[in-house]
Amino acid sequence: MDNQPQKTTFDYFFKAVHTEDGWIHPLKDVVQDVEIDEAKWKPAEEVASIWEVVAHTTPYLYDVIRALQGGERVKHEDWHEISNWSEAAWKKLRTELLSGIEQLGAEVAKISDADFSTAPPNRETARWEFLVDIGVHNAYHAGQIVKLKQLYAAKTGAGKKETAGV
Repeated sequence: MDNQPQKTTFDYFFKAVHTEDGWIHPLKDVVQDVEIDEAKWKPAEEVASIWEVVAHTTPYLYDVIRALQGGERVKHEDWHEISNWSEAAWKKLRTELLSGIEQLGAEVAKISDADFSTAPPNRETARWEFLVDIGVHNAYHAGQIVKLKQLYAAKTGAGKKETAGV
């Protein structure tokens, strides 16, 4: 892999954590079938729900998209209170996350090998660093969601075959 272009290496990493089921369950796959009751459920008060994990993850995804586009930083809460627990609000948030994953993939496709190791306009961090950070961040939270789904299924008897053995 010494002669492997960074972009090719990252394309593999991006697919592994965002789009293709393999040794990691991609974030998009673990959230797309989550219904509102499962999204709201918490195994304990101090544990984040799937909804709260998605609400935390989504702004960071869009931060990276903006960074790659040379856009301005947008301040947001790291973990914030959910004030609207409606089905429409959950579907909107889930759609926003799934759309962001698609947008990030489109931005990655635009990066040339030459630009991969340089910073986008208005930033000091190289593109590859933004991408690795968001990949690790999303893979970590996808793992949390898988575990929350397993716990929810065990508690309610609502088996989710794709996460039962993970």
